[in-house]
Amino acid sequence: MVVWRGKANSYMQAIHGIFSVGAILSPFAAESFLAKKIDLHAPTDHVDELTYNNYAINSHNMTNTNLSVINGLNTGNNSGSVDIIENYTYGETHIYVPYLISTAISSLAAILYILVYVKYGNVYTKSIRRDTELATSKKSEYLLSKQMKIMFTVLLATTLTLYVMAERGFTNFLMTFLISRLDWSKSEGSNASASFWITFALGRLSGIWIVRVLNLSYVILGFFFFLVGGGVLLWLAVVFDENVLVWVAIAVIGYGMSTTFASIFSWLSENVRRLTGKIASILFVFFSTGAMLFPILVGYLMDHASQMWFVYTQLLAYFSMVIFFIFILILYRILERTKQSSHTSTDPFIK
Repeated sequence: MVVWRGKANSYMQAIHGIFSVGAILSPFAAESFLAKKIDLHAPTDHVDELTYNNYAINSHNMTNTNLSVINGLNTGNNSGSVDIIENYTYGETHIYVPYLISTAISSLAAILYILVYVKYGNVYTKSIRRDTELATSKKSEYLLSKQMKIMFTVLLATTLTLYVMAERGFTNFLMTFLISRLDWSKSEGSNASASFWITFALGRLSGIWIVRVLNLSYVILGFFFFLVGGGVLLWLAVVFDENVLVWVAIAVIGYGMSTTFASIFSWLSENVRRLTGKIASILFVFFSTGAMLFPILVGYLMDHASQMWFVYTQLLAYFSMVIFFIFILILYRILERTKQSSHTSTDPFIK
């Protein structure tokens, strides 16, 4: 935001679009290093003694029927047609490998950033100096007073916090809701979650071009329309038990959520204040607090009231985001027109 200023919108969408692609690819990258499930239904020579003993020790709460079947497997006696429940264990995990890969990538990014700093100096201070030299530029100054900047920052931080709460709540509890409330299988729930992330990534990547041709305010409101529409559609689909509409609603919600985070950050930098490291840190304190508390609230309501609170809390967050941002736009337009009117009335060359 500091480097590109008014031209940063597409770059912000690109960064977050690549983030979404990584979110889709990372489970596939990590899958080969995870512990493999070992099926204890297999013949005895495929279930070694150590695996069996570890499983037996950790399975003392199993029914006698299941234990008898396990004993049958251990002695080679596989006769009978008794149903076996959860007679499996897991092999050795190598989960440290994906963490090492992530560490290497993060270290490479840090090294490259340091090299840029060594060669070009502090990009932020250079940008501030450039803005001072270009003080006559329309985008080099903000029309808001110091008090108004604080107020708009808080309002936008609240809007983004609601977004983070909605996103965390949706991704954390979608699978639980589909299995517990709609009686979907785990496979169907997993596929539904994947459809959310796919449309989420597509929305962010499409945002790279959309923000170039449309006003940023209209872009945010347009994607909010998708988000609210998807939330209402999900509620209707659950009420009328239409599984096809549930799939559509999940995809629409993913697309509606996609550009919000980057777009509001860009709007703040473009219209309110420079997005410095200090301001970004304050914003992330807001986001982290919401992301920490909201899942606790949703989980409690789903456990003690109704599973439908998953849908209700989502709708509440969506409508609150829209109301906050519309209020921000209206207030900003009023202040903008007030300043223009004041400038016109005090300029002796304008009649």
